[in-house]
Amino acid sequence: NGPSLLNLLRTGDIEPLHAHLTDLQAQFEAGQVSEGDLLRAFRTFQTSDLTLGEGFQKWTEAHPGTYAPHVALAGWFLGRGWEARGGHTSNRVSDQGWRSLDHFLTQTDGCARHAATLTDNPLAAWNVIGLASNTRGCQLSLHDVQTQFCDWLLKLAVDEKVELLVVAGDLYDRSIPPQ
Repeated sequence: NGPSLLNLLRTGDIEPLHAHLTDLQAQFEAGQVSEGDLLRAFRTFQTSDLTLGEGFQKWTEAHPGTYAPHVALAGWFLGRGWEARGGHTSNRVSDQGWRSLDHFLTQTDGCARHAATLTDNPLAAWNVIGLASNTRGCQLSLHDVQTQFCDWLLKLAVDEKVELLVVAGDLYDRSIPPQ
């Protein structure tokens, strides 16, 4: 469970921690563990707990080319970034908070993208990349983009007093428009 994984890392007991998460990833890739179970295990590391730093250093040095420590470290960087921003709305975050958030999200992204190259099914790594992207504010869906484009085009046509607008091409990313 989460607290025992963090305690193993905190105390520097790296081998059982590494074995557990590596086995869990292998079981996931073999279809024996659900996505939810895998993501829950790695979500444990999305904390800002500074006492984990030495454990992460020891873990990544002991297992430099392996998946588990890099995904966990990316999650920790993400947690540190969230802590730097605080629980404030964006208009109340200090300049230092934004700089710290950006620093940790850059670390998150680099570490998780590296991890994604270290296994056949890097779901946990891509999950962390997605969370970092969402934290940066990249949360637009295809529907949002289509709606914004249509709103912009309509406003432009009204502002320019266009009498006729012809749109050629497919407005959707598939042959059948969404309902």
